[in-house]
Amino acid sequence: MERMIDIIGLLQIIIRLGVACRVVICLLKMNFNNDDGGVAENKMRIKNSLIFLVVAECAWGIKDLIFHYYDINLS
Repeated sequence: MERMIDIIGLLQIIIRLGVACRVVICLLKMNFNNDDGGVAENKMRIKNSLIFLVVAECAWGIKDLIFHYYDINLS
């Protein structure tokens, strides 16, 4: 069970870092790309990345809520 907890923690970190990198890359592309088509496309990518982050964080929150409700201790 200890290994599973470590994997969950690692996934949380990877997801957060991945979304942060994706947003930074899209912002850089928007900064260097002057045409309007690229800006709207990158705004949509940023929006989708942030929606993914919210959904992922909600999943971890729901897991923690269920574990607290059923009094499951993983440590």
